[in-house]
Amino acid sequence: MSEAPELPPRMSLAAFLEWDDGTDARYELLQGRIVAMAPSSDRHAAIVIKLGTALSRRLKPPCLAYVEGGASPATADDTYFLPDVMVSYTPPTGAPIVRDPLLVSEILSPSTRTHDRGNKLPLYQEMPSVMHVLLLDQDRRRVEHFRRSARGWEQTTHLAGGTLALDALGFEVAVDEIYEGIA
Repeated sequence: MSEAPELPPRMSLAAFLEWDDGTDARYELLQGRIVAMAPSSDRHAAIVIKLGTALSRRLKPPCLAYVEGGASPATADDTYFLPDVMVSYTPPTGAPIVRDPLLVSEILSPSTRTHDRGNKLPLYQEMPSVMHVLLLDQDRRRVEHFRRSARGWEQTTHLAGGTLALDALGFEVAVDEIYEGIA
């Protein structure tokens, strides 16, 4: 078993995007600190595909769904996340960052739940283009939906049988469609 590579103590976004540790490990950058990402569970991976497919079926060009594309708040030159699924009307450019995401989603696991809620969610909500943030539980049919409105951010929780109204995208998605076939 090989040892984990030594990580630099702090890094700018530009340096991070150029950095390669020589492994297949995935990393995010939070306030200049590199955060290693644990491997995804099979449920996590299945929900990512199901959500991405459900969104892609309904999107009209030039709007696209992105799986694990990069996101960075414009106000932070030292932060970079890999959301599980995003949607943007801005066409892809080949850059490591998806521009102007309208929807950002994270699949919650026991090891990422605190990081996704406490660190990522507030930064996603600061991004001016983001209208919807979805936090999906990987262990049960439960989706927390944060929607930007004229009054600020509104939160609703949808369970089995519920439907997500994604008004900024102009359609709805059933919770059961996202979790179909996942025990």
